[in-house]
Amino acid sequence: MSTRLIAAAVLSALVLSTAACKSTAEQAFEFAVADARSAAEQGRQELEKVANRGGNVEAGARAAIFGPHTVFASRNVEGGFEIDAVYYGAGRAGSAGTYEGTSVRLCVRFEVHPGRDPLVGTSDVECSSELPTTVGYYGTVTRTVRLED
Repeated sequence: MSTRLIAAAVLSALVLSTAACKSTAEQAFEFAVADARSAAEQGRQELEKVANRGGNVEAGARAAIFGPHTVFASRNVEGGFEIDAVYYGAGRAGSAGTYEGTSVRLCVRFEVHPGRDPLVGTSDVECSSELPTTVGYYGTVTRTVRLED
């Protein structure tokens, strides 16, 4: 057996044993965070398309939002515009008697500057107090998370 195969087998065993140590609530939370971050990344990619076309804040706001996600602030800035948006994520884990589900929200500021690199920057922003804590498919939001841990 090659060294690479042995290393891969050991790494796989380590990952599986680590995952087994997490509670279903922790796993559900991690899935929810990944879901919210994925939605925010999709919004960033749509805004990049708007920036490439030379779009404005209104076009950007329309592009960044899909599903229950919401733009809660937008403004023109020198050389571009900024959009503050909330993205939700849901996570479920477990089975039978140990099933857990949770929902989170992620508030992001997109800085859109056509002609610059990067075209669209992202940063965490405080969520508006006017945002609902219960949202359709996602249910009641249990935590607000950040772009990175």
